[in-house]
Amino acid sequence: MRTPFGVLTLVICVVAMTGVFFLGVSPMSVSARKVADSNGSITINAHTGNTLSITFNEPDIDSGGGSSGGGGRMPKAEDEEEEEEEVVISDLEELLSTVSASELGFSTLSTDKMKAEKTKAFSKTTKLGAQTLSSWAEAVKSSSAKNRLKTLINELGSEKSRILSIHHEVEVFRISTIYANINNYTFRTRVTIKVTPDKSISDIRVLEFIPKSVVSGASELVFSEDEPVVVEDDPLLEWSVDMLSRDETKTFTYYIKSKVDSDDYDDFEGVAVYAVGGEDKTPTGSVIEEGEGDDEEGVGEEGLRVSESKHFAWLWIIVIIVLVGGVMVGVVVYKRKEAETRTAVLLEEKLKPKDLVIRHDLVIPYDKVRRIERFIEAQIRAGKNDVEIKHELLGAGWDEHLIDVIMHDVHVVDNNMEKLDKFIKGCVEKGLTLEQIKDSLLSLGWREDVVDLALDDFR
Repeated sequence: MRTPFGVLTLVICVVAMTGVFFLGVSPMSVSARKVADSNGSITINAHTGNTLSITFNEPDIDSGGGSSGGGGRMPKAEDEEEEEEEVVISDLEELLSTVSASELGFSTLSTDKMKAEKTKAFSKTTKLGAQTLSSWAEAVKSSSAKNRLKTLINELGSEKSRILSIHHEVEVFRISTIYANINNYTFRTRVTIKVTPDKSISDIRVLEFIPKSVVSGASELVFSEDEPVVVEDDPLLEWSVDMLSRDETKTFTYYIKSKVDSDDYDDFEGVAVYAVGGEDKTPTGSVIEEGEGDDEEGVGEEGLRVSESKHFAWLWIIVIIVLVGGVMVGVVVYKRKEAETRTAVLLEEKLKPKDLVIRHDLVIPYDKVRRIERFIEAQIRAGKNDVEIKHELLGAGWDEHLIDVIMHDVHVVDNNMEKLDKFIKGCVEKGLTLEQIKDSLLSLGWREDVVDLALDDFR
């Protein structure tokens, strides 16, 4: 149980007077005076000039709540069995941050030295439309504001936009300090706007017209996280939202630097509109049910059938386009792969080692040709001449004409006419006719004009 302030003061005074008595000062010559500041300091002065200073935590019986979290909590009597439940204020830190220290008589003051008490609360849900916007258009002064409102009115008239219900919550707070001996205070009014669609919508615009009886301009407002566009300083505010899902709630908050009475609250007006093209078109049971009794936003059974037929028509068009495009892409890919395969086969065929055709009755496999080539290269490195090498090959059973072809390297077709001449000369010396030599060279792959040119020297 807390000690009453009077009893505590009496005890301190007795202790102080006793101390003065022991210091040789007559108790009758001491007069005590209590001075309390915001930190709870008490000073007692003696006539002798001695001063005894005692500091303690001053109880909050007279303070009406001792912290910013108290939110205007009232003191309780000692004989009360149960304390009243403390009122919790949402977004208290944000609320207190809208108050400046000078409004409470300080040069500097942190929010933890402030407290708030909710004094009033109002709420209402409205669904205002084109008529409200028309009255606003007559009230505003700037041409830009008038044009903005007329645009919305035209959209509603042409059914490009529709109305959405809007919910207002207004809370009035008394802001003061936690210090018991400071009686300065001020007021803040928090306005919360909520929109909750019953279907997915897009391009939402929320407009708020604040009466002149409440504020004279937008400078008397403090905005929360979502700051609106000030269409006119009267003020006329506008928030924009790209998209809202079904049953999703979007909240907008602003603070007024004064107290709003219930009479002024009735003059608060807000309008919320959304684009018709952005609403959810999916037909559901709930939409059909609403359409039977709501001419503005619902659709009937016949309308749903028409909507579904259009939907499926577009779906078929998209499917056909996708199929045609897929076939065309497939053909292009197939042609490209076929061309690549054909090129690869030709290249492989060109690079594939070929058997050596000496004449129609003498075809030597490529691996045997390579064996003879390696043998000849090894014999040359060993220092043997052509005669010796040819003799060994003949002894191994190889055809003489084959040996001459490989030794003169005429089985490799190129532009070396010198080796071609040597080969033809050797064949002539062995008694082969020029026609036989030509047939042999053509079989090896030499061009006829090149062969004829080489044979001219031997005619």
